[in-house]
This record gives sequence, C-alpha cells and structure tokens, in this order.
Amino acid sequence: MASVGQVIVWIVIGLIGGTLAGFLIKGDRHGFGTMNNLGLGLLGALTGGFLFRGLGLFEGLDRYSVSLRDIISAIVGSLLQVGVGAMIGAPLGMMVGVYLSEVGKESRFASVVRFVNDILLSAPSVLIGLFVYQIAVLPFGGFSGFAGALALALIAMPIVARTTEDILRLVPQAYRDGAIALGSRENEVVRKVVLPAAFGGILTGVLLAVARIAGETAPLLFTSLGNDIWST
Repeated sequence: MASVGQVIVWIVIGLIGGTLAGFLIKGDRHGFGTMNNLGLGLLGALTGGFLFRGLGLFEGLDRYSVSLRDIISAIVGSLLQVGVGAMIGAPLGMMVGVYLSEVGKESRFASVVRFVNDILLSAPSVLIGLFVYQIAVLPFGGFSGFAGALALALIAMPIVARTTEDILRLVPQAYRDGAIALGSRENEVVRKVVLPAAFGGILTGVLLAVARIAGETAPLLFTSLGNDIWST
C-alpha cells in the first residue's frame, strides 16, 4: 500500500499536469483553480499511481474466486432486465407522450398526468426500487428478475414520455392541418403523419432511457438482488 506522502506527490504531479493541459488545450492562463483542471489533475494522479507505482487497492482480490459462469450470469441477467424494462417502459412512455401532446394538451387531467410524470422523472431511483419492493417483492415472497425489470420500466417510462411529448410539439402544425384538410381523422393524423415525422426524436428518447436504466443498481438491490445461478 502506498504511503500518504506518495499519494500527495502523485496528486501534486497530477494537478500540475492538469494545469498544463488546460493551458495548452484551451489557452487558460488563469485556470489553476478551475474544476476542469482539477478533474484532469485528479485523473492524472490516479492514472499515474496505478501505472507507475500502484496504490495497492486491488491487493487480496485473489482470495475471491470468480468463475466465468458468474460473469456470464451477471451479463445475461442485466441484458434481460434492461430489455424487459425497456419493452414495458418505452411503449407506455410513448403513449403518455402522445396523449399529452396530441389529445389531452392543456386539459386538467393532462396537467395532472404531466405533473406525475415530472415527479417520476426527478424521483431518486432508490425510492422507485423501494416502491416496487412493496408491490412486487413482498407480496410474492422473494426477489425476482421481473421485479427488477418493473423498477427499470418505471424509471424509463417518464424519460420516454417527456421526450415524446417535446418532439411531437416540434412537428409543424401545418402537417396536421394538411392531413385534416385531405380528410384524415385525428387518429390517422397521429399515426400516419405526426409519429413518422417525429420517429427519430422518439427513438433518441428511447435510447436515452435505455442508457439510463442500463447503469442503475440501487433499485435492483431491492427487487432482483442477484444470484450466481446459471440455467443450462
């Protein structure tokens, strides 16, 4: 394990390197105390410590045996939960977004739905995990992958809903008016004109939601928990 003095030396070297990097890259002559240079310095300190000296953080890890089966189980379990969560949350989010943009608009019920969606969007993921723990874990007497996927779906749904609503509002009103003038009904305007025009933005929102839930761990601690069992 490295001593305190060695750690301080590496931090100082990293700070100097970060300051020089900020000066060379951005021409920042007065940026010694900026957050960017501080971040570069800390990154340089950690990188230098690991590469040239090592801080001893990984000593003793050989006491824990990790097999290939454990790794594959974790990867496949993550993919399954993210996939199921996206398949549940993305369609629900798109339906909510379409309702808020094309149907409810500024009605009282739409305002309530929009308010609830904003709450879910800003709620800590651990609270969503505790909520799913109460409704999908305790009643069934154990943790499950479906409970974890349900928690991820609740996280993904408001992201897709907000993105869908915002993208649909960017579609020009002339598209809707032209389709109605040609005799299309309201649902046909949404399905055949508005949604295809906003498909790229909606897909981007879905990808953002998948990226968000793929990195979640806190809600899974209360729902799926995890195990080392691999079905063959």
